[in-house]
Amino acid sequence: MKVLVILGSTQRPGSSTTLAEAFSKGAKEAGHEVTIYDAAKNPITPLEVDINKHVMPGDENTQHYLHLLQEADAVVFATPLYYFGMSAQMKAAVDRFYEDKDGLKGDKYGVLLATGWGDSFRFDNLVGHYHALLHFMKWIDAGYITAQWSDNVDLLKQHDYIEQAYKIGRHLGEPIRVE
Repeated sequence: MKVLVILGSTQRPGSSTTLAEAFSKGAKEAGHEVTIYDAAKNPITPLEVDINKHVMPGDENTQHYLHLLQEADAVVFATPLYYFGMSAQMKAAVDRFYEDKDGLKGDKYGVLLATGWGDSFRFDNLVGHYHALLHFMKWIDAGYITAQWSDNVDLLKQHDYIEQAYKIGRHLGEPIRVE
């Protein structure tokens, strides 16, 4: 399976990037091909649509990102929580789905790895956005982590979130057991 991990944080080392690395390690060990797209270092052109609803093409980075997205069987959104939502870098990556929304629909898995300061309430809008996006794109939810009270790597390590991310990567695409 080809897996595209989108990094939406400017912070290095950062907690959402640390989760993405753990996920990637697990996915690679399971035999998946993992590509990481750093939307902070390689910004995606904001979506622009003309009056006739034609999408204006993005720059070279954006076109490269869209190519990776089209080839992916799974897409991982690794983002910090900023004001109850995803980072601007991640939002630009998601908005670009519009350029090929019909071609991207169906036959993909989605994963959300979100970190931030606060309790589960603060993550509700982000998780809702993630689920609405998956529903619209007809993608399968392969899991998500809302790493509460973990807005830096030291705090992240005080919980089992890194191990959870690894396990989601290691078992990507496997049926989910309900006990």
